[in-house]
Amino acid sequence: MNRLSYSNIKKRQALLTVLTHPDWQFKSNRETARECGGSLD
Repeated sequence: MNRLSYSNIKKRQALLTVLTHPDWQFKSNRETARECGGSLD
């Protein structure tokens, strides 16, 4: 397997994770904003 196809597979897996867990990225962003002293509310 070459590097390009491996990268494409990882991108698809990441996209699938976001699509199957729609609030995962949102929670991660809220936690990051809170740590930085900001807010997404």
